[in-house]
Amino acid sequence: MPTIVILLLAITLMISQGIPISGPEIFKQNKCSVCHSIDGKGNTKGQLDGVGNKYDQDELRQWLRDPISMAEKTKADRKPPMKPFELPEDQETSLVNYLSSLRK
Repeated sequence: MPTIVILLLAITLMISQGIPISGPEIFKQNKCSVCHSIDGKGNTKGQLDGVGNKYDQDELRQWLRDPISMAEKTKADRKPPMKPFELPEDQETSLVNYLSSLRK
């Protein structure tokens, strides 16, 4: 429990001082691994390995902002559907850059 409190305080301090948060850290903070996996870590039903080959950065950003329309566009039918994420622009960009780096 103390480790979680320290981690949250560190993240809060980073945000308040304008220190950018890395894509992997944003992925972790938002508990993306509950539904998705990278390198076999997380829910393997939603593997993101190679997602950078499949989608460009604009499409990845759209998946974060409006996953329902992206699911319809790509004919993805995974249940439950992904919820939209409203991240600050710098965090969204960091996460998109991270996801686009996931190539096979």
